[in-house]
Order: sequence, then C-alpha cells, then structure tokens
Amino acid sequence: MLTDATIETRKPIEPADSAGLYPVPPRPVQWRRAAAMIRAISDPNRTDDVLNTTYALVDAMGGMCEERLFQKFRADPGGRRLLAARPDLPRVLDDHDTLGALPEGTFGRAYADMCRRRGINSAALVESQRGMSRDYAQLDPARQWGSDRLTVRHDLWHILTGYAAQPRGEAGIVAF
Repeated sequence: MLTDATIETRKPIEPADSAGLYPVPPRPVQWRRAAAMIRAISDPNRTDDVLNTTYALVDAMGGMCEERLFQKFRADPGGRRLLAARPDLPRVLDDHDTLGALPEGTFGRAYADMCRRRGINSAALVESQRGMSRDYAQLDPARQWGSDRLTVRHDLWHILTGYAAQPRGEAGIVAF
C-alpha cells in the first residue's frame, strides 16, 4: 500500500515560493517543427520513436501552457504543499511491484499492468523529455520538478482516457 512513508521527498533547495523569482524563458511556437512532428505522429506506418516525437511536438508548440499550469498549481494550497515537499513521482510510478499489488480494477494496478506490458519506465520518460526540451536546463528547480511531474502524468492519462499508447493515442493525449 502506498503511504506517505513510501513517497521519497526531495529536500527543497530554496524557499517554496521562490519560483516567482526566476525568469521564465520565452517559448515561441516553432511551427515548422510542430508540423513535422504532427506529420510523423499521423503516419500509421511509422512506429519508431513515438515517444521522442511526441515530446518534440509538445516542446515545439511552445507557448506558456506549462507556466500557466505551474502558476495554478502554485496558487493552490495542495499544490504549494506538494511543491514544498517535492515528492518523487517518477520513483513512485516506477514501483511496479507495489502498484501491481493493489487490488484488481484500481487505478494504480491498471497503471502498473500497462507499464509492465509496454515496458514503461518513468525515469526514462523524464530523461527523454529533458532531452527534447529546448529550455529544461534554464528552468529553476521548482519548474524542473513540475515539468518532470507533468511528464510522468502523461501515461496516467492513457489509463483514464483509454487512449492506446500508439501514435494516434499519443496525439489524442497531447491534444487532451
């Protein structure tokens, strides 16, 4: 059973609300890159590197979507508590044995089953996303944590929506 004790937390390296002190890099939309990624995802014959293609599409779309989500998260009392504690969600989601021991039909069990079937590793997803991001290294630690959290939540959406982890399902999750 997952409890607070099983969730490793990262020690904050800054005051919890100092995230507002860091400038956010501009994120203009990279239209040509986005179009190329959409064509790649839409090609039913192409099944190679769907993950990196999806991350590249999200990064190319730019904008301030992640920043808006981060600000809403930071404004919420529960979000502030999580931001202060910074639990290591990728590590929790990679504990397939604990999640797989949950009762049949639970969200955690369904997630663990999908990860085992598809060979999903949250730490590897985070590394892939970081590699596709044009500005991850420029983000402050709080926003990096938030970006990592958004990355691993992606596969949770597959369980909730029922969209397959195939090119069209990935496009549906990105659009969601």
